[in-house]
This record gives sequence, C-alpha cells and structure tokens, in this order.
Amino acid sequence: MGTEFLRLPAYAKINLSLEVLGKRDDGYHEICTIMQTVDLADELMISPANQLEVLCDDPDLSGDHNIVWDAAVALAAYGGIEPKGRIRVNKRIPTAAGLGGGSADAAAALRGLNHLWHLGLTNEQLRSVAASLGSDVPFLVEGGAASGTGRGDVLKQMTSRGGLPVLLVTPAESISKKTPTMYASLTPRDYSDGMHTHGLAGSNELAAGTITSDLCHNVFARAALEIYPGISDVWQATAAIAEHAPCLSGAGPTFFCMPSDEEEHDKVAEALRDSGAKVFLTRTTNAMQAV
Repeated sequence: MGTEFLRLPAYAKINLSLEVLGKRDDGYHEICTIMQTVDLADELMISPANQLEVLCDDPDLSGDHNIVWDAAVALAAYGGIEPKGRIRVNKRIPTAAGLGGGSADAAAALRGLNHLWHLGLTNEQLRSVAASLGSDVPFLVEGGAASGTGRGDVLKQMTSRGGLPVLLVTPAESISKKTPTMYASLTPRDYSDGMHTHGLAGSNELAAGTITSDLCHNVFARAALEIYPGISDVWQATAAIAEHAPCLSGAGPTFFCMPSDEEEHDKVAEALRDSGAKVFLTRTTNAMQAV
C-alpha cells in the first residue's frame, strides 16, 4: 500500500460476553469481556495535507468533533510531530450503537497515520496511544478476538475463526448519554465474578468456531430492555424468528444472533421493516495485519 493514499476498513465489534465485576476506586467499572470484530465497517481514506483535516459523510462528525481528530493529535504528540493529513470517514456502522464505530475509526486512523507519517510504531505502541481515546480503541487497533479486563483495555489476543455469519439488529431508538446512563442503571445484583467470560474464553465452542449467541452474555441486557424505548418489541420479534437467542452488544442498543444466514436475515428484516431498525448480515473477521 502506497504512502500517498490509504484506504482502510474500520471494523465494528461485538461483545460475545460482557460482565461488570464492580466499581473501581477511580470511578470506572471493572469489566471482563470477550470482543470480536465483524466485517461491518466504516471506511477511512487518508492522504497527505498541509494541515489536519477530518471530513465525514455525516456532517456532524466532521472536524474536531470526531474522535479521529483526537486520535491524530494523540499520535502526533506521541511521535513528536505536527498532525498533518486529510482523513475522510465514510460511515456505515450505526453510531452510539454498541458496535464501537467511533472507536474503530480512531483505531484505523492510528494504523493509517502511523504508516503515512513513517513512525514505525508497533501495534503495542499504537495500543498505548489508543488507551487515552477510549476503552474499545486498543482492541480495535488489531481486532480479531480478544479478552479484555480492567476497563476493557487490558487485552489478551485469542484465536479467532473468521467468516462466521452474525445477524446484527440496531433498533432505531437511542438514549442520551448512553454509556453513563447504562452503567448507572446497574445494581450490585448485576455484578458478577467474570466466570462466565472466563469459561467462554476457554470453551471448545469458541476455539472451534461453533459458538452460538445462546452461549453469550451481556450484563446490560436487563437494563437495555427496560430503558431503550421500543427495543423490547424489536428484540422479541427477532427472537421469534432467529434460531439462536439475541445477545446485546456493548451497552446497546444493537443485539446479535449467531450463527445466522441470509434466509434468517431476510425474515428478520421483513418483520422489522416498519420499526426503523437496521438489520445486517455480517461475518466475523480475524486480526488485522499491520498497514
């Protein structure tokens, strides 16, 4: 790939398991999760420029309103250079949906600008920059599958089988200040010891690529079904059709069923046609190679 123009995918992620162990002294929550990238992706196009520019097909996400801008500034500071470059972001991942879209864009920007600026940083170094941008960004530098502890930024890469079909459903409704609202909705009864996640991480199903969403778990599912307007109807309509039970991703509202297929996707899309929900048939992806 040449240095004059870079085109990079920014893959979404789902949480195959997400547990909250409790609240930390620093105000954040201790989590235990397994994340997996899927091939629903935004696209970043990066080229040289005399100053930093971030353009997005969603005008509200252009300029310094975009986390991609923060990623470029942070990487330039780490490398001791001025942030210069034109970054165009074409959105396909729904925003604020539990799929890590903004984090994926930031991670792709780090990878691309590392190449454009000839910094020669390793993925480990990029993850250290990414940690200042958000808890999902370090994982999305490389993607694939990984377990996450701490705030989700202490990562252990896992063997991932690519190509497993995953049905994603993103309800139309959203809530303001989603992540703090969802965490605030948790009670001590929602906290767990992480054993579900650890068990899934060591399971034959995950290693063999035979995992189903029936085995997945998300601590926010209860709260999501109570808080997000309209999600319960969309969830129940999907569950009535899908072979495997829905599981929430991140703090929602997106949920997934896996494995899936085109026939199931078409049936769910038809059932939800008037709901405003977005329905995608995606596939799991392996860890990305360096640019």
